[in-house]
Amino acid sequence: MRSFAAALALIMVGVEAASHRGSCADNPVSGKSNFNEDSYAGRWYEVAKDKDFYDDSKSCPAEDFVKKFNGDMIVARNYYDLDNGWTQKTLDSVLSRSGRGEYVVFTEGNGADFRDANTSFYVLNTDYSSYSIEYVCVDVVPGLFYVDSVSVKSRTPQLPSSEQDYINVLLTTILPNYD
Repeated sequence: MRSFAAALALIMVGVEAASHRGSCADNPVSGKSNFNEDSYAGRWYEVAKDKDFYDDSKSCPAEDFVKKFNGDMIVARNYYDLDNGWTQKTLDSVLSRSGRGEYVVFTEGNGADFRDANTSFYVLNTDYSSYSIEYVCVDVVPGLFYVDSVSVKSRTPQLPSSEQDYINVLLTTILPNYD
């Protein structure tokens, strides 16, 4: 079950992530404290992502975070490419019990059953109205090999240049050892 959810997470973010020896646990990360999921819901445009994830055949990447009545969150990733036109991939996720911006991806069943599972992706920081910084870490071979990625998202297709320097400072503060 966990490996299937990890595979789905890799599909959502790409298959050529930055790879490292060790485990995600070697790089402890926490989501945004006092995270407000209702304010986070909606459309986010991907404006920057690790170069290892960059795929110039895809354009207009966006994610829609839609909260279901039972509290689960559907993440729908949309993008366009010349070969396939518009494509959408969806994931079922649930906010972890920590109350921080930490989500667990699951494949079947009630999301509440997974609130204590290992985190699949993190909202590291957001102001809810203009930017979001997300982090994904997946143990491919637990304890031996993991992949991770950071992406910056905006409520509009372009992030104002006035916020780019601020986000760079945030990234070096939140993830000081991230390459």
